[in-house]
Amino acid sequence: MKLDLIKNISNISSFWVILLLCALNLSLMHYGAYISDVVDNIEFTTIIDNLMGVTIDVIIVFMLSYFLTWKHIKLSLCITFLVTWCWSFSNLIYLRFFNHYITLSAVEEFSSLFDSQIAICVLESLQLSDVIFIFSL
Repeated sequence: MKLDLIKNISNISSFWVILLLCALNLSLMHYGAYISDVVDNIEFTTIIDNLMGVTIDVIIVFMLSYFLTWKHIKLSLCITFLVTWCWSFSNLIYLRFFNHYITLSAVEEFSSLFDSQIAICVLESLQLSDVIFIFSL
């Protein structure tokens, strides 16, 4: 009985740790916008709004992946982490060029990403923090 309780606690805590890492991915995206001077002045309410937005985004992505994987929680956690990681990394790169997050019109132009000039430009704009972010996966 005691061993089952410890196993359940470790399973629950690992679930929350992975969701916290997903939230950290999106928080780093917002921090990247802040340090790139896209946001002029930050207020306390903006920080609260960002934290609430990140929480809601992680919950929505997790719930969608949870129902799409027919309630396989481990697979849905992996999908949630990968989606938030790709989302935040692509927004950081896009933010460096256009000073705002990815819009729907930019997503529609995804095919132009494979142009050699754009690929070279993106590779040249990578910074040390981006490389660390890539290897954090």
